[in-house]
Amino acid sequence: MKTHQFRIKVTTGKKSYLPGEDVPVGGKDGITAGEIASIEEIHGKWAGGAATPAASADAAALKASEVARQAAEDKVMALTAVIAAQSEVDAASVALSESDNDEAALKALDAAETALAETKVAAGLSDAKT
Repeated sequence: MKTHQFRIKVTTGKKSYLPGEDVPVGGKDGITAGEIASIEEIHGKWAGGAATPAASADAAALKASEVARQAAEDKVMALTAVIAAQSEVDAASVALSESDNDEAALKALDAAETALAETKVAAGLSDAKT
């Protein structure tokens, strides 16, 4: 049976063909020469190449994009945790300044600074508690 390839997705009856796939021409399930001419007039002719490599390249690009998106999301979450830890340090510093250097406030500040340093390390930021 004769086939033809198109730049767009083509549906004949109950079957759909992706760009570059062989679409049957003629017969009871195929498209007509007039339909071919109409599709190519509107969407252009198929430039060549198989559909499968393009589809796998698209899948690879999609996978790479998903990996990059997940990495960015993880980084945002880590940096959000750093900001929260810094806020705790700031609050503990204010509490210490308002308490005339109370021992409990000093310990709270020390714990907050330690937590901040650990959070920065977990986020991939180099920071040493001073």
